Amino acid sequence: MNPELLRNLWLEITPQRLVAMPAVLFLIMSAVLISNGRLALPDAALWTGLAIGVVWGARQAAGAVMGEVAARTWDSQRASALTPAQMALGKLFGATAFAWYGVLLCALIHLGAGGPPMETAWLILRTGLSHGVALFASLVLLGLGGRSLVMTSLPHLAGIVSVMAADVIIVPLIASVSTIPQSSTIPQSVVEGIGAAASTTGFFWFGLAFTSRGTARLSAALFWGWSVVGCIALLRGELNVPRRVPAWPLFLGFVALYTAGFGWNDGSRVTITPAFLALCLVTGVAALLEPKSRTEIRRLLAGAFGAIPPSLQALLAATVLAIALGAGVGADAARVARLEILHAFGAVQAFATVLFLARDVALVRLVSLRRGGLRGAVAAIVWIAVLYGILPAVLAGAGAEAALVLLHPMPSEERPASAALSLGAPAAQAVLLWALLARAVRRPAAVAAPRRG
Repeated sequence: MNPELLRNLWLEITPQRLVAMPAVLFLIMSAVLISNGRLALPDAALWTGLAIGVVWGARQAAGAVMGEVAARTWDSQRASALTPAQMALGKLFGATAFAWYGVLLCALIHLGAGGPPMETAWLILRTGLSHGVALFASLVLLGLGGRSLVMTSLPHLAGIVSVMAADVIIVPLIASVSTIPQSSTIPQSVVEGIGAAASTTGFFWFGLAFTSRGTARLSAALFWGWSVVGCIALLRGELNVPRRVPAWPLFLGFVALYTAGFGWNDGSRVTITPAFLALCLVTGVAALLEPKSRTEIRRLLAGAFGAIPPSLQALLAATVLAIALGAGVGADAARVARLEILHAFGAVQAFATVLFLARDVALVRLVSLRRGGLRGAVAAIVWIAVLYGILPAVLAGAGAEAALVLLHPMPSEERPASAALSLGAPAAQAVLLWALLARAVRRPAAVAAPRRG
């Protein structure tokens, strides 16, 4: 058996806890039964399970590594013979074992009280997703230098937000991109059946019909799996184990394929614009959260591409899709899709977006190198907020909307600008910032060099 999992099970599952959890749940359900009747039991069990699994369990997952760091036992664990997979699974399902115990009891109560089985499955998926994201976020913070137990609150919040995003963000976003068009060749009876299945919007993913609830659950299951893969990949770096599987390139391919499926319109045409926008978002997030080092940039500037940073890998993938958009791939489908940004998002805007991202990656690394670690990431977020939020608001308030093209890519139908300006402005900024970054990473070597003569 997994030694890390077994160790955490011995710590988390004690005889007192085995009795305490059913006793507390019995008191809660008894109070609900007396006050609101039997019909309220399924909802009570569901919400109690969410409180135990997501709110409390995500905290346990976030502290699985940060707690070891605060207790100064993390270095000894890194020196053990545990594999990254054993460490990740032991932390995910061992440190949260008591929370899972409560969730499973709530799931049984929910089913026994007549609750829908799909809602029970959704409870399990939400719990697993929150734990995976919380542990992954804690490992990211650890890579940025956050080694305090106080930092557990940020990964804990990330785990809770990931569950909320599945309900509040993913479903409306997907529905806006991929709502079934009225001109669809799919039989109308099928379209109406999809919408009536859960009183939600029906849409397609690569021609397969889904409801928004079904897509949220499928998305939660997929990203739960990827969060576990991400935890294993980050632990490989912490344990100094060579990487056998290129997890990050595979994830980029998954994101592109997954989001491109929602651009499918009538079963025969597909646009890659959603995939391009998703890769742009991944590029920005990776630039903020990836560890930075001067040595890495020096090697890149010297032409040693053995280990390209995650943000640049994502930027290269986005560039490939921008070239495809420039060649007209998905142009017909973009005119059919029900999202206005796809109408205005042409080849010039795609290439401008790539250039602005190249600028932002250089800016984030330049700021992070000067401040370092988590402080550098926070400073970079402030700079990005200024470039994309504060400055555009000031220029718009001053009536200088035409200058907005200098700060971020503008849809051509909103404020037309020449292709030379739309591409030249971000290209010049990207070249300038990469030159400053190259100078910054080479300066210590020049200072340290002995003087001649």
